[in-house]
Amino acid sequence: MITMQFSDSPNCTTFEFWYNEPDMALIFSQHIILETAVGSQKSAQALGAHGTIKKCLITSEVTTTFCIAPCTPIPYTSFLRPTVVSRIIAVFFVCLFWIPSQEAFAGKASETIMHLQETIVKIMKEGDTLGYQGRYKVITPVIELTHDLPVIARIAIGRHWKKLTKEQQAGFTSTFQELSRSTYADRFNSYSGEQFSLISEKSLKRNRKLVQTRFVKADGEEIRFNYILHQVQDQWKIINIMVNGVSDLALKRTEYGSILKKDGYTTLIEKLRAQIQESANGL
Repeated sequence: MITMQFSDSPNCTTFEFWYNEPDMALIFSQHIILETAVGSQKSAQALGAHGTIKKCLITSEVTTTFCIAPCTPIPYTSFLRPTVVSRIIAVFFVCLFWIPSQEAFAGKASETIMHLQETIVKIMKEGDTLGYQGRYKVITPVIELTHDLPVIARIAIGRHWKKLTKEQQAGFTSTFQELSRSTYADRFNSYSGEQFSLISEKSLKRNRKLVQTRFVKADGEEIRFNYILHQVQDQWKIINIMVNGVSDLALKRTEYGSILKKDGYTTLIEKLRAQIQESANGL
């Protein structure tokens, strides 16, 4: 349990966040999903597992400053449409879960990431020649090899998973897999000299690995792509991707959970299929 206290007066309210799903113990103990008015100027007091208390300002952008181990604060800007009450994800750093050990620059987990990124660069370089369908065909077997999509799909809808029928679970997993493939094929469609490079591979608790990489755009802008992987038999597979510190899985979990709660399973599938069609059309 992690307790967050919010106050702009002597009166405080307490928000408690629990996680008890085994697969979420690593991933979502890094994230606290909060509901607060954007720009409310409220100060947040976070009490971490080791009793460390820090403060941050809740605005339209949240910078986490309450990590225990040394690391760079991560800004988060919501990709969702602005509303009166916005979901803000405060990201706890993966460094909270690092095991003190000698850092390995490359390993089996890094090989998984390098294979994925080499294929991404390939479809970017051949983007116009391949077209969307060609890029989709090339990237699909690599995604299946490097991502544990069934696990990611289940985690992405969290507690709602158990409420679905077996047929709905299978339907969501299949649609989610198609969405993942179409997203890669759509987003990585052209090349202007961009390059991936490996930074490090680190061991995490529960036999996880963190592989840190950088993506340098043609104009020199650097984007950090960090991956959390777990082992499936003899293959390391991705279960979460963080882009400049923002967890893709956390964003999906928030978005999908909200849709399921308000509109139900059928609406969620319709929205995912609409996104797949938009990717195919290059929208």
